[in-house]
Amino acid sequence: MANVSNIGLAAEAKALATPIIRKLMSYGSKMLADLKNEFIIEDQEISFLCPENIQKWSIYCAIKKGALFAGYKRFSVPAQTVSIRSILPLHDLTNQAIERGNNNEIKILFKPLKEDQHYVIDFEFEIPEQRFLDALVYRNKLRETPYEDRTEFWMCAQLKFVELLKQSYSAFRLEDIDFNVNVAVHQEIKAKIPSEFQRDVELIVKWMKALNPEEKQRLSRQHLLHRRGHPSLKNKDTLELLDRLQDIFTPKIFRGFIDVKKDFHYHDCLRGLDFYALPFPTWPKFMQVVSRTSLTCDRPAAEGTLIFNTSNFKKEVEKAF
Repeated sequence: MANVSNIGLAAEAKALATPIIRKLMSYGSKMLADLKNEFIIEDQEISFLCPENIQKWSIYCAIKKGALFAGYKRFSVPAQTVSIRSILPLHDLTNQAIERGNNNEIKILFKPLKEDQHYVIDFEFEIPEQRFLDALVYRNKLRETPYEDRTEFWMCAQLKFVELLKQSYSAFRLEDIDFNVNVAVHQEIKAKIPSEFQRDVELIVKWMKALNPEEKQRLSRQHLLHRRGHPSLKNKDTLELLDRLQDIFTPKIFRGFIDVKKDFHYHDCLRGLDFYALPFPTWPKFMQVVSRTSLTCDRPAAEGTLIFNTSNFKKEVEKAF
């Protein structure tokens, strides 16, 4: 039996997506109608640049014979950016051939163009609703499987309204859909960082947060006694050790513990929430790993696996000491 709440959410998402698609289609229809008098429209491609929340409409065309004598083509369309490039040779002609005016006015100058050339004109429109992507795409992380030397995360992204998109667009593509996975690291860190060092950090943090002078003195004595009672801390600078740990959580180094398979590719990683409050730098509870994929009506679903190499990560933590 279908889940009634899911049906309701799907209907709500479709109600949000449909008017936006129609509005963007109206921009494209007007744009094509304006260009057809002077240009031969050979093909077109529509893509959504997901991180930027932009719809990109690419028109593949050639100039009709005699059109160059007009000097320019003027029309109005609410495009955020407009560019033009020749295909053979591949050359960006935007600065020479495009002029922007007031009230969304665009002028294509014919002087830099040739009748025997083929061109691509790109129009980018800002999508007015930030939730548009969520309305179009179902994203899910269903399984997290731990192994002895690694942890694997299964990822899935799927278009919700393929028929609606096919009816609206002859060619449709969602590019670089972000998929965030929170990779927990605190258990691996706690397993490899000596307990006396963790206690040392806790005392320093408490001392930094204390406002009462007597409380600060008490914590200073407690910290001194703790270090005297643990010879392994002798001649070790806690702040210096923490700096070494921080390096592990920079994207450049942490990237080495991550592998992304199948329909997704790695994009970036960010520090998650910390154990201790700022401003004291400590190790994070998790790292947020950003993977990306693209979807079309012909390939409406993507799945992949994110692998966190816990074995190598633990070895890197041990090196810091």
